[in-house]
Amino acid sequence: MVPLLTLETRKSVLDQFSFKGRTVLVTGAAGQIGLMSAAGFAELGANVVLSDIGGMRDKVEGYAGQLTQAYGNRCIALTADVTDPDSVAALMEGTVQAFGTLHAVHSNAGLSFPDDDGDMPAETWEKTMAINAKGMLLVNQAASRVMREHGHGGAIVNTASMSAHIINRRRDRERYEVAYPASKAAVMHLTKALAADYLQFGIRVNSISPGYVYSTTHERSAQDKLDWYMDCTPMKRFATAEEMTGAVLFLASDLASYATGIDLRIDGGYTMW
Repeated sequence: MVPLLTLETRKSVLDQFSFKGRTVLVTGAAGQIGLMSAAGFAELGANVVLSDIGGMRDKVEGYAGQLTQAYGNRCIALTADVTDPDSVAALMEGTVQAFGTLHAVHSNAGLSFPDDDGDMPAETWEKTMAINAKGMLLVNQAASRVMREHGHGGAIVNTASMSAHIINRRRDRERYEVAYPASKAAVMHLTKALAADYLQFGIRVNSISPGYVYSTTHERSAQDKLDWYMDCTPMKRFATAEEMTGAVLFLASDLASYATGIDLRIDGGYTMW
């Protein structure tokens, strides 16, 4: 039987939201969402591994140094190609060598391509699926192996997208993305399937679905296009990356101990219409 709680027996919310003494891995950490996630985990006491592709090595190393200096707990950078099983395995080995184990993962690496539409070349489909779907699977699998081998369970948070739920609106005569929403729908359903399978090992798997999050890509976009995106969003603005952080930290924390296989949409109301 589950005991009724009293004010004396309830758990501290602050304690349940702490990551002190835990190790967290964030992939795609050179981007806005991943960086803000890594910063949030570090602020809450975690030792954080910031990972991205090899070309981002200097950037993630710089971020890791800044976070270590800001919060005192150790943060390191490890590069990896999430589409390569050997590279992902090396990432997990490096994490364990540095910190002894792994407690939580924000699997966040993902991309879209400008020629993604109904007439895309097969290569665009393959690259999108390799990074966004296969990469998600490989990181989830490798992280879960560490958690199982070390016998302490853990939490995995995947980055899907509101595009997993809908097809984003486009202006007249503009082409629609095809591979990207398909890949993110795969992430969302993969999350549910892995949540069901990994539950027996004490591993929770959940996802977030961001809406339009302002990034360096948008800095190069025409203002009328940005205005269109905002007009399609009930809140009439872009999100900042740190507005995704709360959902990631919650799902990875003990506060979400009864949550698995769910997707949290943080989209400014876009998908409620």
